[in-house]
Amino acid sequence: MSKTSSTDSARQFARLTGAIGRYARAADGLARELAPYLTRDIQNRIRHWSQPPNAPLTQQLKGRNNPLVNTGELRASITHKVQGSQMIIGTNKVYAPLVHNGGVIRPKKADTLMIPATRKIRRLVDIRGVRGTINFFKESLGADLHWTPKSLIGSGGVNLRDYGVKLTQQFDDAGNALPQGYLLFVRKRAVTVPARPFLRLTRAQRQALIGQVRTKLRKTLQ
Repeated sequence: MSKTSSTDSARQFARLTGAIGRYARAADGLARELAPYLTRDIQNRIRHWSQPPNAPLTQQLKGRNNPLVNTGELRASITHKVQGSQMIIGTNKVYAPLVHNGGVIRPKKADTLMIPATRKIRRLVDIRGVRGTINFFKESLGADLHWTPKSLIGSGGVNLRDYGVKLTQQFDDAGNALPQGYLLFVRKRAVTVPARPFLRLTRAQRQALIGQVRTKLRKTLQ
């Protein structure tokens, strides 16, 4: 073998080993480079998720159909962690598995779940809790409360109309109008939450991810 041939072979080998080194470094850095992209993608999916839709009462309470957005906590909680060539993307919210996988919500201690009938009552519940809100209607507003198997209805009191849903006027046997009733809470023994797998990559996301990886590695070998 001539000296020139040996030199050319050495150069080719050096270029090959250099390319392999760059390829390996690029592969190691892929997770760190792609994790922020996937995190933002999942956050955007949460913001724009629409199916399955919210239940009609939930849409009424929220004023819109946006199943995965309420306070914005879930979206903001999506973060990523890179460990070597692996990336972990997820949330620390305890309710996230229920939202992602679906399930059934049942009361822990009470007989039924108490679902606020309006947004204003929901805000009260967020501040006072269910029991505190019921006490507010009874003690502060002076309302008479009527429990039915499926609802809590209030009548009388001060400004109850500002909180509840006005019900059809009722009359007694003599034809006299009874005190106007307002729906305050809907009572349910259980609520089924449909699965909304927001952490699962869609087909389009997988294809986009594969395309980015191929482009990155192809540039490395050039």
